[in-house]
Amino acid sequence: MRNHRDVFFALLAGIGVAACGGSKDKCAKVQCPAGQACEPASGTCKGTDGGSGGGGAGGGSGGGGGADCTPACSGATPICDSTTKTCKTCTASQGCSGTAPICDVAANGGAGACVQCRTEADCSCPTPICNATTKNCEAESTGFDAGVSADGGILGETCSEAVPLPLPLCAPKLTFEVDTSRAANDAEGSCASSTGPEVVYRLQLAAARDVTITSQAAADAGSDPVIYVRSAPCDSDGGTELACRDRYSEPEVIRLRNLAPGEYYLFVEGYGSFGAGPTEVSIEVGPPTPPPPNDTCTTAQPLILGTNGTVDFVADTSGARDDHQGSCNSFQPDSPELVYRLTLTATKDVLVTASEVGDAGVVDPVIYLTTACGDAGVELGCEDMPMGDPDVLKARRLQAGDYYLFVEGYSDDRTGPTAVNVTVTDPPPPPSNDLCSGAQALTIGSGGTVSFTVDTGPAADDYQGSCNFSSDSPEVVYSVALPGTKSITVTTSADGGSVDPVVYLTESPCGTGTELACDDALRGTPDSISVSGLDAGVYFIYIEGYGSAGAGPTDVTVTVGP
Repeated sequence: MRNHRDVFFALLAGIGVAACGGSKDKCAKVQCPAGQACEPASGTCKGTDGGSGGGGAGGGSGGGGGADCTPACSGATPICDSTTKTCKTCTASQGCSGTAPICDVAANGGAGACVQCRTEADCSCPTPICNATTKNCEAESTGFDAGVSADGGILGETCSEAVPLPLPLCAPKLTFEVDTSRAANDAEGSCASSTGPEVVYRLQLAAARDVTITSQAAADAGSDPVIYVRSAPCDSDGGTELACRDRYSEPEVIRLRNLAPGEYYLFVEGYGSFGAGPTEVSIEVGPPTPPPPNDTCTTAQPLILGTNGTVDFVADTSGARDDHQGSCNSFQPDSPELVYRLTLTATKDVLVTASEVGDAGVVDPVIYLTTACGDAGVELGCEDMPMGDPDVLKARRLQAGDYYLFVEGYSDDRTGPTAVNVTVTDPPPPPSNDLCSGAQALTIGSGGTVSFTVDTGPAADDYQGSCNFSSDSPEVVYSVALPGTKSITVTTSADGGSVDPVVYLTESPCGTGTELACDDALRGTPDSISVSGLDAGVYFIYIEGYGSAGAGPTDVTVTVGP
């Protein structure tokens, strides 16, 4: 039988085993750093990103170590990169926010850094520039030296030295001042004096844009600036002039809409050497304005006449491009126009009137009519009256078919809403003296003078005086027979309205005889010709209107003297 002492020691041993067995908490006294937790089985701290092994109490503090970020990540590089298994400041998918929301994974030797920007695409106004060193978004520089070079000369003297224009990203426009009197004359615009000194600037567009350029004399400078723009290349032999502006007593403004991406050159010069001097220039670049549907011949808008043979509409030329040119506005390289198609089913007279909408004083329309659209068309008439006066175009006896009406601005800064009326009527019979074959013989009275009134409106344009540059000028013909050496004096004046007469005198034969005199005074001023020492014979007097708009009732006096 076992004694009591053996039983006591056996019980004591059992109690000891239970007290020191595997149920003891190994993490009870372990404190792990932020981002780590104690593993109960081992009593060691591990990163919550799943790494294993590593330091005990207190944990690791960054660095590489091990294929699964051991020691675990903390401190300045708290994030474990799951691909490289290294500790980093940030990864592309986590770790950045606030004022520095972007992770630049290549920074800090590959450890990454939270930054404001990597490229300028990450920045926006009013701080659109990404500093390549600090990776912070900054405001753009407003400084631009457009004038004096380091050696005291002028910047942008020639095409090869053209000054790049730092177009602002946030400001509405770039404004600067240049003294053109310090430059030399190396280039020439189509609207400028050949002696004006100029400075050249280069404009680079990465995408289509609207560009508005304005120049004017600086305050109290007394200069007279001129501006023009060419597409690349800069020199006149290769580049195409897109616009040239020289305004008297008002700012020069060039508006180029929907300008294609590419390189362009701005010339700022004085009108002659006396017009050079301090000049203020501003350049504004905005989103491109798409052209209207009827900007070209291929999309010409049909004109639908009412039952009375009339149609009224508004043509806004401000968004158009310059694709065509009328003969009465051929010297302007930037005249945007809209195209309309008029279909006639029988022989008709066509009257077109165009004028600016309202009284803004900035729109100066030009109208012309052709038999076909584009280069193949024959121009039937072109009208360009002074700004503020309506343009009136009359086309007589047009046969059935399609005709094309162009409504344009005199230049890109003279565009805008234009009120247009088109009226189609049956043609009246032409006057009997519409042609040389029906020339009306004048009977000179006893005082050597005859006076009469004639309406040139119903006539056709069959002949042309040398002093009349309009392509559509209807006229009537008269003959005067001289019995001996005499003089002929003819005076004409408008009988009201917009009538603007022209008068010329020729020898026989009618229509092909040598012109002896021609006069076209300003509208409202009488026209007068006088030729003396004429030999006996028949001479022909032509009374016409200056363009179809200038035709109409005209007072005429013919005097035959010694």
